[in-house]
Amino acid sequence: MLNIDPVVKINVEVGAVTVTDGVFDIGAIIGPTSVTGKLDSTHRFKAYENIAAMVTDGFATTDPEYLAAQKYFGVSPAPNRVVIIHYDATSESDSPVIALVDAIDKGAEFYGVYYIPKASETAANIKLYIAGIASALESIQRGVVFYGVADTVANAIASGGLFDAMGGTKRACGLYCTSSADDAAGLMGAAMGLSRTNQNSVFALCYKTVASATENAISQQEVESIKAMNANVYVRRTRARAYVENGSVGSGLRFDDVLYLDRITYDIQQSIYTMIADSPVKLPQEDSTSLAFLAEIGGILDSYYTMGVLAENAWRGPAIGGIEVGDILEHGHAEFAESFDTQSVADRAAHKAMPVTVLLSLSGSVESIEITVYVQT
Repeated sequence: MLNIDPVVKINVEVGAVTVTDGVFDIGAIIGPTSVTGKLDSTHRFKAYENIAAMVTDGFATTDPEYLAAQKYFGVSPAPNRVVIIHYDATSESDSPVIALVDAIDKGAEFYGVYYIPKASETAANIKLYIAGIASALESIQRGVVFYGVADTVANAIASGGLFDAMGGTKRACGLYCTSSADDAAGLMGAAMGLSRTNQNSVFALCYKTVASATENAISQQEVESIKAMNANVYVRRTRARAYVENGSVGSGLRFDDVLYLDRITYDIQQSIYTMIADSPVKLPQEDSTSLAFLAEIGGILDSYYTMGVLAENAWRGPAIGGIEVGDILEHGHAEFAESFDTQSVADRAAHKAMPVTVLLSLSGSVESIEITVYVQT
């Protein structure tokens, strides 16, 4: 299936109606186990609603995909589906990244990704494959790869390690694991389950319980050293429950911010594409067409403001399009386009619309507070 980028290209620049038709609540597990006639080099992927269905298809309860899916479904609220993608670990012409791209091309629908290395895989190759998956997801501007690091804290935060390598990317979410990297599949399940149950409301992954994960019995200093790498930990601070901190991706953004930016991007792209493709008359290269696009985009963004994804805030980015530093973005967004009078001859001959610029102010979320109590005795 071809994408619509050549018709409607969305560029997202991150500074400091909304039930989408896209898939943002299903995870994919990429693994080397084949099931003849169900999942192999010919049948690249298959969706399952539970682990029992995987056993029915021929997966053993000891297969790594089953064990990861067990973690993925073992959360609350739970996702309602997982996509298993097969890569041939014995073939030099196949790899987890190739399998991912092939599955997307063949119509697999998912948002989160968890990769299972073959038993003999080197640490260097694992790092390359996770980086390659993140890069592939960035190319389609959708999705996050979840990965786990099961090692000592000192090794996990070392320069050149996996957390270090994924620093700076918004398409990778790392979890420090006490014993099994599969706990990251559980974190993916928690993220997908929350996305499924919050279609019209806003959630944060920070401080959520991942029942299928093992809590990390590490010191506060070690917790801070991991979080300084924009990686995540699963710890217990109260007797009642353990929870994940902070729900970050490698760039430092929170997972939910990445998710909602992807949803906004998808909704705008699909909506404008529909306007172009389904218009009964041609859309002239005139400012009236830009105004129609701006009105459509504004309506979509207003709905995200109503949800709580966007918030009215002073613009802290660079001065652009008449918006100065400190100007308030009403409803958390502003959009504008230059006049067609300024369009180049080449762009007019290519039947292009004028580029639209959108400024967004995300609402963020409160994750800590300092309270001072004065007591008079």
